[in-house]
Amino acid sequence: MQFSLRFLLLWTTLLALMLGLGSTAFQRLGWTPEVVKWEYFYFCPVLGAGNALFALIVLASLAGRAWLLVRMPLATTLIGVLGYAQWYVLMLLFGNTGGVMTTDFVLLAVYQAAYLYATPLPLHWAGCLPGEKRARNSSPP
Repeated sequence: MQFSLRFLLLWTTLLALMLGLGSTAFQRLGWTPEVVKWEYFYFCPVLGAGNALFALIVLASLAGRAWLLVRMPLATTLIGVLGYAQWYVLMLLFGNTGGVMTTDFVLLAVYQAAYLYATPLPLHWAGCLPGEKRARNSSPP
């Protein structure tokens, strides 16, 4: 399956809109470039490891076409639960979370799940993700 230029432009616009809205929301919550000077900046590797896990969950939920409408909500729920668990991981490792509430972790995780789903969906529709059959009209690699 090939994508038209119009589809690619619309999809890129949708992703840019999601990033822009997310950036605006996070700036209002205090996430600015000054966060590097933040005393809790060392939390970032832990959150980054959680985000990598979120991406693997999303990729696994998109592999194959069977039960997709069941796997996506289940994976998003799992990501929300893991976002909730990140608060406890930070408490165990560092003894505090820098004042961030558990609901903030859940909302951040669910937003990231939405973005992670929006990015590979065109590849899923084209059958280009691992474990999927290639589209009928495509040539072999």
